[in-house]
Amino acid sequence: MAILGFLFLALSLIGYSSTLRLLHVNPYFTWITSILVEIMLLYCFDMLNLLRLGIWTVTLLGVLLLIARLILGYMGKVSIHHEYLHLFDVWMVFLGTVMALVLLHSPLIHYDNFSHWATIVKFLYYNGHLPGVADTIISFTSYPPATALFITQFVTFTGFHE
Repeated sequence: MAILGFLFLALSLIGYSSTLRLLHVNPYFTWITSILVEIMLLYCFDMLNLLRLGIWTVTLLGVLLLIARLILGYMGKVSIHHEYLHLFDVWMVFLGTVMALVLLHSPLIHYDNFSHWATIVKFLYYNGHLPGVADTIISFTSYPPATALFITQFVTFTGFHE
């Protein structure tokens, strides 16, 4: 199930990235811009107290953007002949894989930043909203919610465990 969830997330990210390339965003910035667009959409959904729905909606929107882009390309409405693999794409995948492998084999200490973000992600995952004033678990005065929202989207589809 985690592999299918990861595939769903990857297709979503590819959909946002290809749409941004269609909108003439610099190809070197499309991956990070795609992630930022997803985070901003998730933040808007959270402000409406619809984070769980937002995670599914934002991810599904990316997959639908990819499907639409492929259909329009097949019909000849959109040119996809200049869709090619950039060196930066390979670099991002390589560095992401290396970072994931390092984190997989690294012990996390209770007082490090990873455990603070894990606390926020766990809160988001189980409660479905950002901590507010009434929540005493943690506040966002020191930690921005963007990374936590993206990680929550990731663990929603790939699984969450201690």
